[in-house]
Amino acid sequence: MYKERWQPILALVLGVYIIATPWLIPYLLKSPALLAGAAWSHYAAGLAIVVAAIFAIMSFEEWTAWLEALLGLWIIIAPWALGFAALSVFTWSSVIVGIALIVSAIGALSSRLMQSL
Repeated sequence: MYKERWQPILALVLGVYIIATPWLIPYLLKSPALLAGAAWSHYAAGLAIVVAAIFAIMSFEEWTAWLEALLGLWIIIAPWALGFAALSVFTWSSVIVGIALIVSAIGALSSRLMQSL
């Protein structure tokens, strides 16, 4: 049985943060108009992260950790892929959260692997 729950709880918190960043970060920026594409990307990715984290909290499945890792990768590359990398506060926030999601997902997968051995 999967007993460690800190990784999906961290993913849940990060997913909620990703959903909230389009509302939080514009207050730090001088030109929030650049956030339009970033906002929708973060709403969708954040919602997917929250749903995967809830599934992982209820009953860990490997696909939830893989999905969180892929979404973390998307969160990292989104500023450059969607053209809002010039917003340094938003970009750094995305990169840090993306790395945290990937590390959390790797931790969950390795913990699951160690328990199955």
